Amino acid sequence: MTIKTIALLLSAAASVAISVPAAAQTEAAPAQAVVIKKNMTLTDAEGRRLGKIFEADSGKDYVTFLSQMKIYRVPVQTISNVDGHLVTSLTKAALGL
Repeated sequence: MTIKTIALLLSAAASVAISVPAAAQTEAAPAQAVVIKKNMTLTDAEGRRLGKIFEADSGKDYVTFLSQMKIYRVPVQTISNVDGHLVTSLTKAALGL
């Protein structure tokens, strides 16, 4: 092997090593957790207001809200933040409202 061939092989190996971290950076970032606090307004999948969050405990897998003097529970997994508003994937009918 000549010095040119060795230099060419080393530069090819370096470009492959550099491209691996660049590819790793393009992977999707993990989804961020939704911040749920007391007194935030919750809406359903159709955009209708359900009520204000009454209890949001990080140790539980649900939040509670008040509507028409009744307490309802909504699983945290169904809640997302859409344009700064809390939205559940459930409808009023699914929640029994």
